[in-house]
Amino acid sequence: MRFIVTSDTHENGANIRKVVEYAQKSGITRVVDCGDLHGSIESFEGVKLNAVYWARASGAMDSERFYRAIGRIDGIVHENGTCFKLEEILGFIQHNLAEYEQQIPQSQIEMANAALDEVAAAIQGRDFTRFIFFGHTHTPHFNNDGKSIAINPGTTGLEHSESTFAVVDTEKGTVEFRDMRDTIVTVPFEGEFAQVRELRNGRYIAKLKNGREVFVYKEKGQEKRTEDYARIFNAANGQHGLSMKVLTDNGKQQLILGGWKSKAFDKIGNTFNEYDAKSEPTGRYKAYVAQKTVKGKAKEVLVVGEKERESKAFDKISDVSPIVKEGLVAFVGKTKSEDYTEDRALWEQDKNYVDNLVVNNKVVKSGAAVSQLEELADGFAAKMGQRGKQSVLRVGLDGTVAEGATYESISVLEKKDGKLVYVAKNEGKMFVVVDGVEQMKHDAPKGSWDHDIRRVEIADGKLAYITRDAGETALFFEGREVARAPVKDKYSGDGISDAKIVGGKLAYVVKSPEGVSRVIYDGRTIAEDAKIDWIAVRDGNLAYRKGNDWYSADGNKIANGNNADEAGAEE
Repeated sequence: MRFIVTSDTHENGANIRKVVEYAQKSGITRVVDCGDLHGSIESFEGVKLNAVYWARASGAMDSERFYRAIGRIDGIVHENGTCFKLEEILGFIQHNLAEYEQQIPQSQIEMANAALDEVAAAIQGRDFTRFIFFGHTHTPHFNNDGKSIAINPGTTGLEHSESTFAVVDTEKGTVEFRDMRDTIVTVPFEGEFAQVRELRNGRYIAKLKNGREVFVYKEKGQEKRTEDYARIFNAANGQHGLSMKVLTDNGKQQLILGGWKSKAFDKIGNTFNEYDAKSEPTGRYKAYVAQKTVKGKAKEVLVVGEKERESKAFDKISDVSPIVKEGLVAFVGKTKSEDYTEDRALWEQDKNYVDNLVVNNKVVKSGAAVSQLEELADGFAAKMGQRGKQSVLRVGLDGTVAEGATYESISVLEKKDGKLVYVAKNEGKMFVVVDGVEQMKHDAPKGSWDHDIRRVEIADGKLAYITRDAGETALFFEGREVARAPVKDKYSGDGISDAKIVGGKLAYVVKSPEGVSRVIYDGRTIAEDAKIDWIAVRDGNLAYRKGNDWYSADGNKIANGNNADEAGAEE
């Protein structure tokens, strides 16, 4: 028997039709869908559909509408977490058997197997191939525990992910994971792999029958694999070679990056990549978080650079990206405290910890919640919150600390044109702050989420930004309003959506409620098309994106690709 497995189609009728066309061309008549089938159900017409109903999906149909839609194409609906028989297969299907972007727990496999055991016991005398079908994680997965074959086909519908589906052949004993163009990998039921996971762009982590794990990837068109490890937590390969976190044979965790291997620690947490002056990754870590035992207690340290200098130990090291530059290492260490107050913690999991801002292994500020560190030429800035207020602290290379003004909220803390820029709200007003100086103020009723400032740009000593509320957008340049455009609501993408300063002149994108975008540069419309969405600066000149292609200000195509990087542009 051959059949296709899909999941998480999310109303993508075009991809569903591609799967159906592949099925018809291949002589396959059956599709099993593992959930998050919100709509476009009619696109499955032409195949026999077995679909699970999962009511918790965002935008999910109510059960009555779902059953009617499936019935119109003569499909079959299965309740979430139930078993079914289909010719020579016995299946258990549950959309959310694993959490989003997480691996399936062994306990869930055991639960599914127990349900299949119960059904199999009631129909003794027949041989079935047992399957466990699930979705939700958006990542393909294969597992053979000797009792059942567990399959997650990945997401068949989301465009920002690698759209995939699975083809099962019970006679050959294989699962073939495919994207919309070709086979990614074919896994035999009884091959050398007991599990395949983290399948992305043709690379994956595989567990061997002996329990060891390898990373399989392609290099110059040839399939390669690493040596085997006790466990591989994550792995990738790119222009700088392999990047992995593994469990060594002595039970420690270790990082591998290209030809470099880190020290081994009890656990290794967040890693922070190093970037060059052009914001390109260098292929090295500027730092990583490691757990070690200190006086019988588990503590965390920040390990800095290839020489792996360890910081002083804290109960936790914050997720906030540290500042690492010559003569300066700044990070946030957390210490446990019973003296908890609601306004001191950023997140629920941090409620029993106090944040300590650490500069060159010395605590310079303690108590306030630190949510961001931003590198500056003369040191760095820290965004902090305490007692329902937020402020920005500036720390010099010599460790001197300068407190900034306190506001109700601060967002978009960043460095632009050598200046520290952020957006603040206070006492019913919102405004841009540049190097500590408040700019033009705009109304922002307290407690309102409809009013905000976005796309703050500074170049050539000039400032531009966009204000937005539920009804309209406005563009300000050099302290005066230069354009205004209506929006349908705060979630729509219309109105003034992007702005740049190019050669001292203002460029921006404005989208009409009818969906047509115009690029306006120095007061003149230079392009108009429904597919235009972004503008960027490329080699000092204006460029705009239309569809997946980039164009110069005079309308000539200059690059293909989905982002500004591929166009050689700066966003």
